[in-house]
Amino acid sequence: MVDRLAIARLGQRGDGIADTADGPVYVPYTLPGETVETESWPGHPDRRHLVRMDVPSPERIAPICPHFGVCGGCALQHWRAPRYGAWKRDLVVAAPDTPLATVMNPNVLRVEADTPKEEVAALIAKYDLLALPVVDARRKLLGTVTIDDVVDIMLPRGWKKRSLRSIAR
Repeated sequence: MVDRLAIARLGQRGDGIADTADGPVYVPYTLPGETVETESWPGHPDRRHLVRMDVPSPERIAPICPHFGVCGGCALQHWRAPRYGAWKRDLVVAAPDTPLATVMNPNVLRVEADTPKEEVAALIAKYDLLALPVVDARRKLLGTVTIDDVVDIMLPRGWKKRSLRSIAR
């Protein structure tokens, strides 16, 4: 099912946020003021995949990297530098009396204990994370998966030994 959403603002990870009757919905690679068509993201009711840009923001520019949108390393290359800089500054600067709830993101990216390792690896790579919380069905923290855990799981068996031997030569 395709949804049409109006992006109101950016989240702390650089995803566009559309305010819906069910709460905020996060759409990667979108900017405030854009109207987009999206599809659901399996297992993540508050996230959508961008299908089509209906109304682009006047702040949208062509990304400089040919890998933009594929590697996941640079989530906002499509935003003009002055607006990007202001957004980034606002992430780290707030008045001392600002309530934490107004600047924090309560919808932390997380996985459940039974999430397939390939999906965990894809999320860590896409968002360039060092760790990812693992929660139960009630969102209670069970632990974390680190980038080292993912590398250990995803590398072929015996690769590390071969690699260490070649370095030692």
